[in-house]
Amino acid sequence: MPRFTRPLTAGVAAVALLAGMAPAVADEAAPGLPSPAASAAPGLPEGVVLPVPAHDVTDTDASLRSTRNEVSVIVENPSGPPTVTKLRADTPAEAAQLAADLDDQPGVTAAPTTGLRAFEAPNPEPLAPSQWNLSMVGATDAWATSQGAGVIVAVIDSGVDATHPDLAGRVLGEIDMLPDVPPTPELYGHGTRVASLIVGSLNGVGMAGVAPQATILPVSALDPAGYGDSSTVAAGIIAAADAGARVIDLSLGGPDEDPVLDRACAYAFAKGAVVVAAGGNSYLTGNEVQYPAASPNVLAVASVDQTGNPSGFSNTGPHIDVAAPGQAVLAAVPGAGYTEESGTSFAAPHVAAVLALVMAANPALSSAEAASLVQMTAADDVSGNGRDDQLGQGIVRADRAVATALTMTASGLPAGSRMRLRKFNALGEPGRRGQATTFTVRVQARYPDGVWRIDPVPTLVRFEFKPSGSRKYRQVAVVATGADGRATLQSVPLRNGTWRARVQQANGRWTASGTDFLKVRR
Repeated sequence: MPRFTRPLTAGVAAVALLAGMAPAVADEAAPGLPSPAASAAPGLPEGVVLPVPAHDVTDTDASLRSTRNEVSVIVENPSGPPTVTKLRADTPAEAAQLAADLDDQPGVTAAPTTGLRAFEAPNPEPLAPSQWNLSMVGATDAWATSQGAGVIVAVIDSGVDATHPDLAGRVLGEIDMLPDVPPTPELYGHGTRVASLIVGSLNGVGMAGVAPQATILPVSALDPAGYGDSSTVAAGIIAAADAGARVIDLSLGGPDEDPVLDRACAYAFAKGAVVVAAGGNSYLTGNEVQYPAASPNVLAVASVDQTGNPSGFSNTGPHIDVAAPGQAVLAAVPGAGYTEESGTSFAAPHVAAVLALVMAANPALSSAEAASLVQMTAADDVSGNGRDDQLGQGIVRADRAVATALTMTASGLPAGSRMRLRKFNALGEPGRRGQATTFTVRVQARYPDGVWRIDPVPTLVRFEFKPSGSRKYRQVAVVATGADGRATLQSVPLRNGTWRARVQQANGRWTASGTDFLKVRR
């Protein structure tokens, strides 16, 4: 069964991502900050109490490379989108206390802010411009049916040059997540290159994107050098989903897992967007897992070269979902030029564009259905061995995905139907007693005739985990079932605790399993 364990999971920079690279750290707090109060909650909704003094630097953090003493906070809002706030404490100890205490308050997820960066792998030598990538993913064969018209693809990055000849008319107004940071023209080019691979126009001028009639929503969340942090990117994801983006491209990442970023991705998925992230370029320097590619609710993308083999720099792992061309691919740069670049940053926009083609071909598809379909129709890699940790389900194929999308009906269950969870199991990690790594549930539907059946329509299952000593469950992922009715999550909590699962009914409400569905002890 095609795996979509993170239904719904990034980048290009001017230099290669180095193993162990961390954001630069500034010793002094930013000048001009207001004096904090221990009981007030600057920038946070009413009712959220701060245990220690902190400054709200959500809009005033001019140094995205430094995350020292910073805490990202996301607060649920029953009547609207969650709010994301970035706070800065005076000392590391106060920052740790701030994150821990806020995270334990109802409806609040808090964690130390993590650094993110656009991904790029170096090109060892110049290559003649070509667009072999379009034929590899079957884009030109899909264009007779769909070119992505009407689908908004958000590019959360360093900005997009909307005046480039191959982007003119295809770019919406920018959402600026750094309003108090002095704006600069998109000279770095990372966001422009990503956008061109998605919507490069069929105008006979330069290059074509995979979905030439889709629309780009640029969300500026990285600084001119391609650096950012989890708080700003999380806020950008939420803003993009609220603005109507059906696909969100994250050509960026970092080595730190971040629950605030995870929650933002889950929110976008629930709003109907598929989040796509580059898998990372650190295979040759330790293959350290990169986030948000390895986060729940994210579609992780690996890179292949012109022969269909994995790129030497492309990260591997069980979280990789699909692959796409990402080595020596032609992309637009700010101004009116073009260049060849390499990196999983460039593989991810191919997948984002294929999703746009699918959604334009069948607008009734849910985000879970579209993401599952793209995996299900991917071409197996050259090994012919099926899913693997290098390329996931294989190289995406726009032609197959669009053709399949036209045969699918709108999601949903018959009136009067009801869902339930059955046959739960957890598979242990080989050689590590007591550590479960794979959690699976089977969803059945009771139809109006009273018969319980496995429903082939993808159904949403919400996996939750409650750490020992905590008063609340935390959402880990929203997972779509496959044709066999199973929803599988590959994830391991870092602490002892209790799992439960919830299934969404046809009326949108969620029915939960028992609170002690599974206990994890280490």
